[in-house]
Amino acid sequence: MTRQSERETRDDDTLVDKFSNLPTELIDKILVRLPVPDVVRTSILSRKWRYMWVTISELWFVGNLFWDHITEKRIGQVSTIINQILFLHNGPISTFVLIIPFDYSGNVSLVNHWILHLSRKGIKKFIFRSNQREHFEVPSHLFSCLDLHKLIRVKAASSLPNVGVLLLNDKYIEFLSVGGIPRRLQSFANNLMRLSFVTLDYSNIRQIQCVLCIIRSSPNLRELTTYGPATNNLVSDQVRKYWEEEEKNGCTYSHLRTVKFHKSNGLKQELEFIKYVLSSSPSLEVLNFEHEMQPMDYAESLRIQLELLQFRRASPKAEINFSHAS
Repeated sequence: MTRQSERETRDDDTLVDKFSNLPTELIDKILVRLPVPDVVRTSILSRKWRYMWVTISELWFVGNLFWDHITEKRIGQVSTIINQILFLHNGPISTFVLIIPFDYSGNVSLVNHWILHLSRKGIKKFIFRSNQREHFEVPSHLFSCLDLHKLIRVKAASSLPNVGVLLLNDKYIEFLSVGGIPRRLQSFANNLMRLSFVTLDYSNIRQIQCVLCIIRSSPNLRELTTYGPATNNLVSDQVRKYWEEEEKNGCTYSHLRTVKFHKSNGLKQELEFIKYVLSSSPSLEVLNFEHEMQPMDYAESLRIQLELLQFRRASPKAEINFSHAS
């Protein structure tokens, strides 16, 4: 070995030692920002680093760096990699994110197995997405996690006792509405503070019933957000009667403070939903309505603004902010 190569080796060792002597908490913060494959590769740096990665608190299986070499035909590699990492991991896992860019519906049992493992690891945030063609229902033991506070785009079980943030799209809402829809969940979602829906079909009475079921079961809900415009301007007699009955029931959402409608087109059934929320939220502070206006259709925009301002508000301090989507 030449003197130059010896010097370079010593420099590399010194650099590794500098990292090795950092506080464990700081090393963990550095490692969780690396792609999972790179995190595991740190085990070859030195003996001290061999098992350093097994205690990181976040696992992110996302992005091109992870999926570039894995095709849909070689999906089994994903299962092997994740199984090995979870088997070797030692310590709590606060965050688990798995975003698969292709269909993974044939491996639901494996996902359930991972969730069972995570439910014993103090999981706080769980995100799972794939372009699956079949419905995937999260097993109920995920919702028994005492620390779980963020759950993204999955089908909820009959109760959400500890989830703090929940986002559902129209497909999952449709799945939730299969069968009988209770007025409330079996147990209250006492920790749910922020609830979001994507492309909600306001003309579908079962979706509306499902949404209100979750809202009624969330006594501490503070923020409600919807994304995407309504797709059907027809308000059936059944939907109209449903809203009339709901107004008679007098259900109130006393903790709701903020309501946001993003990229809304202000169709009739959407405005009916807004009317109901305004009349049922005595502590509401602000309702933000972002109008996805058709080109040069200022008359329609003005009509929607005037109609919103005429709705009865249960909260005397509730403000309505109207804007146009960019």
